[in-house]
Amino acid sequence: MANSKPSPTSAPGERPNQASAGDQQGPEAARQRLNDVLNMLPAYVALTRFKRARVGRELRMIELKNEINALCAQSGQPLRYPPDFQEEPSPASDSP
Repeated sequence: MANSKPSPTSAPGERPNQASAGDQQGPEAARQRLNDVLNMLPAYVALTRFKRARVGRELRMIELKNEINALCAQSGQPLRYPPDFQEEPSPASDSP
């Protein structure tokens, strides 16, 4: 029985068992796809590392803002950061 799952190289709506005119077939095509994926791997690793660093930095900034607000409240000063700085921006705009 044929696999009903579309292959990663098939176009949307294309049947997975049909090869489009530009598709390569055979072991050489498989090697080429593997090489393409392996060539993209260093970029993926770099992006993952960058994302982890950015998320960590943002979490640390939230901790620092909370700490500053707590110190301001303790000393009777107004809060430096509004209490809603942690909320996600709403997708709906307030404009009519």
